[in-house]
Amino acid sequence: MPDVDRAVTEVSARGGKALDGPIDVRNIGRAAVVADPQGAAVGFVRSRPGDPADTGVPDEGQFLWMEYLAQDPVAAADFYKELLGYEVRDRPLGGGPHYVLAQGQHPRGGVLANPVKGARPNWLTYVRVKDPRDARFTGPGPGGPRADGPRPDARGGSLALIADPSGAVLALQRYPFETSKSATAP
Repeated sequence: MPDVDRAVTEVSARGGKALDGPIDVRNIGRAAVVADPQGAAVGFVRSRPGDPADTGVPDEGQFLWMEYLAQDPVAAADFYKELLGYEVRDRPLGGGPHYVLAQGQHPRGGVLANPVKGARPNWLTYVRVKDPRDARFTGPGPGGPRADGPRPDARGGSLALIADPSGAVLALQRYPFETSKSATAP
């Protein structure tokens, strides 16, 4: 993010709001957290050391992908296109509109309709794993982490969702994956 302050001003002008910052974070850079017009929180940072290089597919245990689960995926894709200059690519995966936000040859995230009716729009983080069925939890007992999946209807059984006690959700994704109904994709 070249200019965090400008991005926060633009988000506010486009119907979102600043939640925290912009602030200078020691040894990190300039950062802010905003809510976009649909209410999803997202963070921006201008890293002092610079962005990491695009080196291809991350190793197992590393962040793989981000998807925005939106109330209105068309409006969300347009918002991030205008705000960040992303190219929006249509990716038909079934179940309604699905878009990829890209920067040149590099996909940066996906946008689709939130499959959970009544749930707040949010960004879902994916972590690459060898097998999502191997997820083991050593949480604090009742109210601790819980899992959903993998289910055969969710990306060919390659995806599991886990939630912590506060309800924050993380996706565990085997990658690459292939199903008869979708293309290989993060």
